[in-house]
Amino acid sequence: MGMDTGVVTVWDLQRGVVAFKLGKGLELPPVTDVAFSADGRSLFSSSLEKDLLEWDLEVQFMPKRILWRLRFLPLHMPYP
Repeated sequence: MGMDTGVVTVWDLQRGVVAFKLGKGLELPPVTDVAFSADGRSLFSSSLEKDLLEWDLEVQFMPKRILWRLRFLPLHMPYP
């Protein structure tokens, strides 16, 4: 679950408890979406600042890498 604080909370649904929080203590923009990788080793989060972060779920602290950062949106997209 993404938060407006930039933290991603990962729940253990079998036990009904928070497993861990990604990004706690970091200055991150509000999270808009999250998704797990197919192998379950990474979690991807996107933000209001148009960042796409890959989190290594074994490390659980710093994002593994920033995959995409778009700082502006075009006023219009050309239609083919």
